[in-house]
Amino acid sequence: PIIIDGTDDLETWTRDQLTVCLQPSHWHELMLACPNQLEAIRDAKVRLTRAIFQHPPNPYECYLMEPPEQTILHQLYADLEQLPGSCLPHPWQQFQQCLQTEAVLTWTTIARPQGQFSLYGAPIDVAPALEKIWSQQPIVLIGTALDLDPEATLYRQHLGLGEVTSLKFSPDRHHELIQLYLPDGLPLPNTPQFQAALMNQLRALLHLSANQGGISVFLVGDVPLKAQVGAVLAAEFGSRVQVEKTCLEDNGILITGWEFWRQHQAHLPAPQVLAIATLPIPSLEHPLVAGRVAYYKRLRQDWFRLYLLPSALSELQRAIAPVRESQGLVALFDSRVLHRSYGQQVLSALSPAARINYLDPSLFSKSDYSIME
Repeated sequence: PIIIDGTDDLETWTRDQLTVCLQPSHWHELMLACPNQLEAIRDAKVRLTRAIFQHPPNPYECYLMEPPEQTILHQLYADLEQLPGSCLPHPWQQFQQCLQTEAVLTWTTIARPQGQFSLYGAPIDVAPALEKIWSQQPIVLIGTALDLDPEATLYRQHLGLGEVTSLKFSPDRHHELIQLYLPDGLPLPNTPQFQAALMNQLRALLHLSANQGGISVFLVGDVPLKAQVGAVLAAEFGSRVQVEKTCLEDNGILITGWEFWRQHQAHLPAPQVLAIATLPIPSLEHPLVAGRVAYYKRLRQDWFRLYLLPSALSELQRAIAPVRESQGLVALFDSRVLHRSYGQQVLSALSPAARINYLDPSLFSKSDYSIME
């Protein structure tokens, strides 16, 4: 049997392995392989560069490939295929297959200072690639936050898993209970009033927990907001505040995005306070998220409950895991939890928790507290 631990990221790992990439160096490799088509290759590269660099800058420096850009590549492949006995380099063969496959996402990343771009293609659905593997040997998959459903229905669907024996172990309420501060009346995250309300809440948390010891972690997914929160708090609390750094003081304050926290949380002390600005719902402003959502829409499927919400709940459960070790406090400032239909699923993902809607110095004492359902 094969035992795979940490399979929360198995879908992502698989997609990464199946991703095809054409780096700038691959153009030179193509010219060496097809010397009789140098003019066509150079022309295609120039036209692609012009089209790709017309995209306005975004924080991700990546863009879905538009039909005109795909047309340039299709024409290049057509020109190359006219050569008798031509043999394209392997990366170019793989990318051609991506362009000819419907359920594949193609995008480009830009290195603007260097004036270069790279092309990528990856399957949106990895289940077809995995489902033929599962029956070849006994497999045990172990994860932290695979699915709220005990049968892991959605998780199995994404990985092409058939009927399995599923075991779900609930957290120990005596040793993994957290305090969940979920205040009422905060502005919604997409309103102009949200940032000021968030800063007031963070200041209150820091002042009340000043004597408790241990680090405090503030998770801010929005990139501009993360920088603003870091700058404001650094002006008030000095060198204790670090933005996505692992060298922290004993009572340090870490301002971080979700990805940095996921990568480093195992190597940092368990925080006594973990504050979350907004739920980690993938942003539709990210081109790859938008492309995947468009795919679900074409299939007339519920893209929010099949993709965005499960991604957010898994990220949330894994992010708060260190706080369970210290039985600390998790503060969630996203009022959508209180006003949206999916709010109960978010609370279930955070369970077991003693839910409170006020801040008080006694919250940071070591006295016992009870579960509030």
